Amino acid sequence: MHALERKLIDKVTHYHDTAPVFRIEPRPLAEMEVAAVSLAQQVAGHDDTGRSHVVRGKQRTDIALAHGVRARAYHASGAIVVNAGLAPMDHILGEKIDKTLMTEASNSAVKRLGLDRVGTAGERLAFERLWQIKAAGINRERERGREVVCRTVGAFRRYVNDLPVWGRASVVVELAAGGKVSAAGVDWRPIAPEPLDRAKVLDPERGARAILADIAGRLPDGEFTDKDFDVALFSLGYLSLPKRRAQGVLAPVYVAILERRGWTTMNHVVAVPATEKVYESIARIVAMPPRETLRGKREPA
Repeated sequence: MHALERKLIDKVTHYHDTAPVFRIEPRPLAEMEVAAVSLAQQVAGHDDTGRSHVVRGKQRTDIALAHGVRARAYHASGAIVVNAGLAPMDHILGEKIDKTLMTEASNSAVKRLGLDRVGTAGERLAFERLWQIKAAGINRERERGREVVCRTVGAFRRYVNDLPVWGRASVVVELAAGGKVSAAGVDWRPIAPEPLDRAKVLDPERGARAILADIAGRLPDGEFTDKDFDVALFSLGYLSLPKRRAQGVLAPVYVAILERRGWTTMNHVVAVPATEKVYESIARIVAMPPRETLRGKREPA
């Protein structure tokens, strides 16, 4: 057995020998746009229904409300992102934050925005991690000033029958000082109430071998050892495809995060089918899940 295969198997989480397969229910475009306006209004804290400006493109709809509030709905996935339009250095949190308090504030904001609601029975939303967005000024002598926390971002993960839905965070809320929501997003493809199939899951050994075969196909010479990578994650779950890609089925997958050792920072996030039958093709994941501490502005959700 490849030593890296053993590392993966030792890390496996959420394993079940069978798992349900769900059909993803399509949402009418008009419904997506209404949901985007509604979330934007919640973020803004006031009703601007009659004053919204809607621009519908081929892949997304952009919505502008008063006071700089913007929303975007992606047609293929139904993912929604909202930005309150705050200037980056407005309502900063300060040099240090209490992570426990900001985690509680993130949970409260999710409830206040109505993003804690789930669809079918067996679904739930769980807090995953808190990021920090920091900044520091530089004077004319190029001396760096004190670093401050501008925003925190609470990331939440959707679970279906106790299996995580991997990919982008299912829900995010970005907070400024005073618990003010500066941005929010949701990536939640609705599923049918009843599964279309209950599939037998490949054992972790076969899942690990499939992960390593995928990695070998990415490397120039296809050769590597356990000394080249650390295993950060190996999990059974589901996968929500990128926001610009349509998806018809939520089927079990194995997801692995392998962190490269040595001078390079190249890491790999790999997803492979966890069943004999492939219900839908999976595109390669090319983005790492977000780190706990960020130093630049990012689009939420």
